[in-house]
Amino acid sequence: TKIKDYITRLIYCDMLGYNVEFGHIHAVKLTQSAKGLWDKRDLRSSNHLEVCSALTALCHVMNADMIPAVFNLVEEKLSHPKDLVRKKAIMVFNRLFHNAPDLMTHLDEKFRHMLSNRDPGVLCAILCLFVDFVK
Repeated sequence: TKIKDYITRLIYCDMLGYNVEFGHIHAVKLTQSAKGLWDKRDLRSSNHLEVCSALTALCHVMNADMIPAVFNLVEEKLSHPKDLVRKKAIMVFNRLFHNAPDLMTHLDEKFRHMLSNRDPGVLCAILCLFVDFVK
């Protein structure tokens, strides 16, 4: 549990902009452990703040190996009742687009529908995604 606490602090320091590359190997080791630190419970949580934290973490640590495990869970969050969760899900898909653009083709209609959203944060996120599509 000490390592878990240290990794949490490293993530916080990374979010503040500090260089924490020295801790990446320890984070990888922790995720490879038998018990597993993160088993997608945060994405299934009923607390929208936990879901937002999980989506933010995905933006920072997602790689090609993680995509199949979380893709459907993140896709479900596009229709979440909270605007902040939808915005974070779009941000994850923006990051996903850079790693695996071919997985995004069936979501075009959902993304177009989100252009009618009233929340400016969601609109900004979806427009950023469309700008990346066009590039």
